[in-house]
Amino acid sequence: MKYPFAATVQNQPYGEETLSLIEAAHKAGLKVIGSMPLNCGKGFWEASLEEMVSLALNSVDGINIGSKNMAHIRDILDLCNEI
Repeated sequence: MKYPFAATVQNQPYGEETLSLIEAAHKAGLKVIGSMPLNCGKGFWEASLEEMVSLALNSVDGINIGSKNMAHIRDILDLCNEI
């Protein structure tokens, strides 16, 4: 993945711990919404649809998926139901 930093880089101080941005937000009681989990389609050069959606679903509380192609949205929703 090109930019998984919010879920993978431990750079946020939270009390005595250093957490990822998403972990720190969750510990603070915040919800995290991901946007553009497919990196405007460019993510397909580095990962499969399943890898991108899995990272998003396992990291954030919700994802905002958009596409100019309705078939892509259907594919993503089908995959979300399988995961």
